Amino acid sequence: MKSTVVIVDDCKALHDLVAASLADDGYIIDHAYDGASGLAMVRAMRPQLVLLDLDLPDLNGIEVCQQLKGNPATAGIGVIFLTVSGSADDRVRGLQLSPADYVVKPFDPRELSLRVRMALRTIHMANLLEHAGLGVRDATDIMGSHGIPKLCLWQMIQARSQNPWHRISPSKTLKIVPPV
Repeated sequence: MKSTVVIVDDCKALHDLVAASLADDGYIIDHAYDGASGLAMVRAMRPQLVLLDLDLPDLNGIEVCQQLKGNPATAGIGVIFLTVSGSADDRVRGLQLSPADYVVKPFDPRELSLRVRMALRTIHMANLLEHAGLGVRDATDIMGSHGIPKLCLWQMIQARSQNPWHRISPSKTLKIVPPV
């Protein structure tokens, strides 16, 4: 199944650049040019990920993200702030909302593609945890800083110490409960 990504930014040129950057990855990409229409689109479509600018003509990106994270129906949707606002204050305000990432413009299109892929992988892991009986907020809270569920970290360390080339799929890892 293809992942859906919504770009919320008031600059059409940025939409074109991001769409071109992600074209080879096979995502379904939709566009909104202000905060209110972006919020409405995300609520209606329930994409996996939103690329969100901070500086929008009506609702700013912080307000949009707060509304998404405050609604149980949209709280599990990933947000990557994609903005020219790179000041420490803006980054801290944005990161306090627990986005999947914070990318400052200008950006390298290859890096953005990798960051989107990593965010979608983390979201997928959170969804697996939710289907295993944990709520969206619980699944988000137990994710490690690298998108690895803290519950599974013990098993991954065990397997890697025995064979450093061994890969564990998320679905197999979720079946293993670490010792208490």
